[in-house]
Amino acid sequence: MKLYLFAVFFFINSYAFHIKPMPTYLFKYLQENIEFKKKLTLNEISWEKTSALKLIKNRYFNSEDLINQYDDYNYGEIFKIHGVPAALFVISEKKKKKYVDEIIYNKNLILMFDAGNIMRNSFNDNFDYIITKKSINKNIFKVI
Repeated sequence: MKLYLFAVFFFINSYAFHIKPMPTYLFKYLQENIEFKKKLTLNEISWEKTSALKLIKNRYFNSEDLINQYDDYNYGEIFKIHGVPAALFVISEKKKKKYVDEIIYNKNLILMFDAGNIMRNSFNDNFDYIITKKSINKNIFKVI
C-alpha cells in the first residue's frame, strides 16, 4: 500500500512539474480506485515557513505569477500533506499587521485527500492573527 501511495504522489507531482492540469477522468479514476484514509489527521499535515517564495511556487505549483514582485518583507507558509506542498500562503506585513496577499494551491492534491477542511481549520488555529480578507484566491480557500 505504501509503495502504491508513493506512486500516486509521484504521478500527482509530475503533473505539477510539467505545468499541465490533471485530466478530470484520471483524477476521478484515482479517487475511486485507491484506498485512502477517509480523514487526514493532524499528524499527516504540517505547516512550514519559507522565504524562497519564487522557488517554491515554480517548483511545486503551476499557477500564473499574480504577484510580480515578492518583496523582502514577504514570506510564505506552506501547507503540506505527507510532506508534499499542497498550498502556499504569501504573507506580507504592513503597519504591524500580517496579511495574506495570495494563496496558491495544488488543487489536485487537496481534492484527492479531501484536505480542504483540515487546511482551513489548521490555518485558523495556527495563524488566526493573519488577515485573509483581501487575498487573491480567498474564495477558493473558503470552498475547496
